[in-house]
Amino acid sequence: ELRIFDLTGREIMKKEFIERESFKHKLAKELFGSWFMDQEKGNNEYCSVAQFAWRKNQGVHLELKFYLNDDPYYFENSEGLLDSKFDRGPLLFVPDICIFHKGTPIMLFEVVCTNPVSNEKKKRIEKFFNGFHIEVYEIYADEILRHCSIPEKINVRQII
Repeated sequence: ELRIFDLTGREIMKKEFIERESFKHKLAKELFGSWFMDQEKGNNEYCSVAQFAWRKNQGVHLELKFYLNDDPYYFENSEGLLDSKFDRGPLLFVPDICIFHKGTPIMLFEVVCTNPVSNEKKKRIEKFFNGFHIEVYEIYADEILRHCSIPEKINVRQII
């Protein structure tokens, strides 16, 4: 069962969770994420993929879950990250790819196939990171899959 809450703790959706990720979405997400993770493995302090640049800090993460009781300084201040029994509150959002800098996420990427990121998800992200710098990008799976290697520039849409 999947229960989704807004930032006040009010339940806004409840449904049985069914894995419905398409193969196309999964492949594009994993390929796009691998471009970022491969850059992090190098010896350079600064990394870049296409037009995106960042300084190594706390890594690149796929499908990192953000809960109501988490903190934007995710690894430093969020309790219960390693304890699966700890109640972190309701799940707010799960970006496809998350890049950190100085303890807080700075870039989130959402891979989409047919439907854009919902306004509700954008609102939850904006409210969670209120007062923090965050960039959220939407990228179509087809755009990722048309490249055989990391491009110099890739078509994305900044949504936050």
